Amino acid sequence: MNRADDVYDVREWANPGEQGLYYFFVSEGKREIIKVVQYEYVRQFRNRPLFNLGFGDYDYENDRVTDNETSDNNDHYRVFNTVLQTIPRLFEQFKDGVIVVRGSDSSPSFITKCRNTCKRRCDDSKCKKAHRRIGIYSTFLNKHFEQLNLEYSFYGLDGLEDCSATEPYEKGKNYRGVIIEKRLN
Repeated sequence: MNRADDVYDVREWANPGEQGLYYFFVSEGKREIIKVVQYEYVRQFRNRPLFNLGFGDYDYENDRVTDNETSDNNDHYRVFNTVLQTIPRLFEQFKDGVIVVRGSDSSPSFITKCRNTCKRRCDDSKCKKAHRRIGIYSTFLNKHFEQLNLEYSFYGLDGLEDCSATEPYEKGKNYRGVIIEKRLN
């Protein structure tokens, strides 16, 4: 699902008693930053386990993931490729699993908080900082859709909360989330 030659080494960790996986790696640049790709079980989706893909910096002191930092390590392609490399790994562990990808910058709370602190002064209808994260994934998917569609099925989400309101993914259409499932042959 990505360029395997331009990725960081990842360490997998499964939390006993939880259904989900974590992949840790270190972003290298101006400073070393521990990053984590977090797959958390959400619920059943079409009789298959649905996992939310979360990604961000790992806050070791508080044992949590923060996704609102900009690291500025100048390694964004390598980081993105590393995140993508974990998707097939999740499907190896959970053969019937389904992944939902959403951006935390698409939530109403993000937009409200942004309006309160943003210097851009966007109008009420559009926040210019919103939906950037899902846009990155969608751009990659649109570019490689024909190839990826051979192995995976994709569905677009118009909302953030209800993963049942899906439609087959259409290239170029703006979605608030994407559901990925490995084709079961």
